[in-house]
Amino acid sequence: MTDLWADALAGLPLLLRVPAGARGLVLIAHADATRQRQPEQGFVADVLHANRWATLPFCLHSAAEQAAGLAPPGLVQARLRIRAMFDRLSAFREADGLAVAMVGVGEAVPGC
Repeated sequence: MTDLWADALAGLPLLLRVPAGARGLVLIAHADATRQRQPEQGFVADVLHANRWATLPFCLHSAAEQAAGLAPPGLVQARLRIRAMFDRLSAFREADGLAVAMVGVGEAVPGC
């Protein structure tokens, strides 16, 4: 795991959205930061929130890594990052007791 990705992971509390009465949490893995910001991704999260699902989007290839010209993670590295995401998730009190599902978007699908 690169330090750049670890720095991105540290900023995750800003991305966790938990609606009142949430019935579960959906982790949304994106292949890169630019795809995470596409309008349709916001639409999907809004629909999930309207149906009382919490969301936590994250990128397998951080914006800092992309800016530094680093290659996207391979399958093994992507799985390690997903594992780190689950470890980090345990620090969020808001997510306590929620069932967790994960979806991969685009090139992030194989790692999920």
